[in-house]
Amino acid sequence: MPKILILLAGQPTALVNAVADGARSVRFSEVELRRVDQTEPATAAAIVQTLAGADEIVPYDAIIVTTSAEGALVSTLTDLLEQAAATAPPSAWQNKVGAAFAAEPSEAAVNVWPALRSLGDLGMLVVSPSGYDADAARALGARVAQVVGWVTHARSHHHHAH
Repeated sequence: MPKILILLAGQPTALVNAVADGARSVRFSEVELRRVDQTEPATAAAIVQTLAGADEIVPYDAIIVTTSAEGALVSTLTDLLEQAAATAPPSAWQNKVGAAFAAEPSEAAVNVWPALRSLGDLGMLVVSPSGYDADAARALGARVAQVVGWVTHARSHHHHAH
């Protein structure tokens, strides 16, 4: 079953939840939301568990990065991806799917493309958003889950290029 990790700063916004809903709408996909920082204190009401370390990213088939309203995530994310890259061989990242989405549409231009570049630099297959409203968020989540499904299906049949 394809495992999809949605990384976010702070608690999920409506758009982040829409990305998760879109990914969950694809049959067999498992979706987890994890925080990468402590921009706000963890309380009993904090639904999303904080990522303990970069090595926790490796087992997932896809990573969708969502930037915070403050745009604080790009440098945190870049550091996290560099740490993650150091914990696993380059082959561990190839054929994983990476995507990015802005929690606030106004942050999209500043944050989404640098995040996508970081994911691409690891050798991941990059899926870019087609907009920044709730429909685009759901569509991105679903598209990532579909691409992950195709990749894992192909891998399960041991299709290799000759």
